[in-house]
Amino acid sequence: GIGALYGPTDWLAIYAGAGYGKSELYWDDIDGNWVKVKDLSFIGPSLEAGLLASWKFLTIGAGISTIPFHTVSLDICLGFTF
Repeated sequence: GIGALYGPTDWLAIYAGAGYGKSELYWDDIDGNWVKVKDLSFIGPSLEAGLLASWKFLTIGAGISTIPFHTVSLDICLGFTF
């Protein structure tokens, strides 16, 4: 994927990106076999955006991502700088 990061302050950053994603849903059928649910499975371009906040060695963030526009996911980020 590709993306951009913009830091309007020393501790806050905004990010956005694009890539390629896949979301597949499988159900267990009556015979115990896993079957892909084609109507609820998607593959294609993906988009994401969110905020990152840094303090000392810790970075936390939250954002959303989508495989336009069939799925929407909440992204939670946690990072350490050393």
